[in-house]
Amino acid sequence: MDIHDIRRLNVEGLIEEHGSQVKLAELVDTAPAYISQIIAGKRNPGESFCRKIEKHLGLPAWYMDALHEAPEDILVQLNEEAKKLPGTTQIALLNLIVNIQQTHTVLSSEESQLVAFFRECDPGSKKTVLEVASAQARLNENGANK
Repeated sequence: MDIHDIRRLNVEGLIEEHGSQVKLAELVDTAPAYISQIIAGKRNPGESFCRKIEKHLGLPAWYMDALHEAPEDILVQLNEEAKKLPGTTQIALLNLIVNIQQTHTVLSSEESQLVAFFRECDPGSKKTVLEVASAQARLNENGANK
């Protein structure tokens, strides 16, 4: 699942929340056809579109880049999709689902936003963020050991 899949799921959730594609399009000042193309997988929900949705609906920054469905709901959807795949591909996806169920840790909203922000950073910025976080973790550890 990539960022476009996550954003698409969030668009679908907002359609459900607001009642229709047309209503969501009105609320975010976008053509209903554009939202329809996103749902159909013909277009990917881009960065500017997602920030526009967040602004118009008063959602937190980077909301569209994080999963908001319960992980079990997503796994049920993946399981249904797996049933449509041929033999070895189906088995591989089912094994992945089992692995996720056994190891999945649910991120808080803040953690999801941090991950989404980190994904958008250039490699140099990512390195800096990791260095700062590592230094802070060492300080926290040293403070806890006193």
